[in-house]
Amino acid sequence: MSPLTDIYQVDPIPYNARAWYINDWSFPEIYSNIAAPVAEAFKELFGGQAAGLPNDTLVAGGAGPFSYDGSFCRLWLSWRRSISGPFLHPLNFYQYIDISGTDTSQWKLLKIFDTTESFLEALHNGSLKRSPLPAQEARLGPYFTDKPSLNIFSIWMERLKSACRHRVICRRATGTLIKGTWEATMGRLHDHVINYKVDLDVAGTANSLLKTTTSQEAVTHPWFNDDWGSEVIQRTIRREYITNENDALLKLPGNFQGGYSVVNQEEKIKWGTVRGYAIHPGYSPIHTTVVGSKHALNNVNWARYNLAVSRRKETEPSSSSVWNFNLPAAPPVDFHKFFDGENITQQDLVVWVNVGTHHLPESEDAPNTQTNTATSSFFITPLNYFDYDVSIDSTNAILLQAPSKEGEPFSVDDYGVRPVHCIPQAPPPFEYAPVHIFDRRGGEVAFESVEAMRGASELYHRITFGV
Repeated sequence: MSPLTDIYQVDPIPYNARAWYINDWSFPEIYSNIAAPVAEAFKELFGGQAAGLPNDTLVAGGAGPFSYDGSFCRLWLSWRRSISGPFLHPLNFYQYIDISGTDTSQWKLLKIFDTTESFLEALHNGSLKRSPLPAQEARLGPYFTDKPSLNIFSIWMERLKSACRHRVICRRATGTLIKGTWEATMGRLHDHVINYKVDLDVAGTANSLLKTTTSQEAVTHPWFNDDWGSEVIQRTIRREYITNENDALLKLPGNFQGGYSVVNQEEKIKWGTVRGYAIHPGYSPIHTTVVGSKHALNNVNWARYNLAVSRRKETEPSSSSVWNFNLPAAPPVDFHKFFDGENITQQDLVVWVNVGTHHLPESEDAPNTQTNTATSSFFITPLNYFDYDVSIDSTNAILLQAPSKEGEPFSVDDYGVRPVHCIPQAPPPFEYAPVHIFDRRGGEVAFESVEAMRGASELYHRITFGV
């Protein structure tokens, strides 16, 4: 074994950048050094106890990052009711604590107000402003904060060979929303951003990045000098290659007027067009909202874009690391350092694609967040990779022949491919019958033949609307 100094840009990784888990909140020192000094406040304000005992009625939680550059490990510790779904029952009580180093006996409470003493003094002399606790715990609603909260994931996809027809990558977020307190129990405004590493290898490893945009232009032709005038405003398409990594940190064009593709300039289809695969945005193609915050200074640089393209390197296996979370100022993997001005023309490339959602809290988040809107995806589809639509070569294609008489079913040729059934008795064969067409008054329209029906249904194809 050897240190992964070729992958991680920080050596050594500070101990204070360690990840914390749910069991860490039950360390004895959390109760003896941090909870014990304010035990009377827990009882007076919340009628609760947090002593590290089985009959505790309060439990601890926290939110990171816990460090900035690894020189300390500190956080605001929060407290919740120790009941089913404690994340939905936060208390408006926070302690700033120091849990730096390996010696847990040195862990300590730093402050509640200015000091713990000033807090207890306010509690004793009656100057402490108390929240209306019953109403606070009963009400739910959106909570907006300017502190950035970002759920981040980095996913490495194995090389995707270009033999597939297309691939859809879709993610749904579900679960519970951790609540905060702001005159009520409310969810925190935050982003979910998930990063995929996609290695396409389009017709080989020598690939290029193609940018395609659409816009409009005004052209004048003398033969257009009719009722509409000689000037025509029309759509135009522009294609250009991005040749430098530094220019490949990308956001999607406005109104989705264009996109990005990975192509092989040395491989062409019979029509003379370069073969490629396009990266299409699906549902909710987002990037992070907050940029420049000290909590996310350089550790989530990959989340700033919709996608990015870089040279493939064994020393850059992922866009982040498990230690990045607690090292925003000095992350072991700084995504921006992948982009150092290298040429990306006909090179082995990887695409870093982001999906996610902007989570705007709502009352329907409790007790579980919705999955229908918390969905995001992107598509990988062939772009002039094949000479024609290869779906017609599918082995389970079905050929329909129009019936000779109106109302009769279509004749079907399924090429011997029979569906597989998981029930004791197979259902009857599916019957392909002509559709029924109705006029604007609701009456059914009769046609002499299927061809006549098809001709009527295709009439709208013959009209082009100018925009």
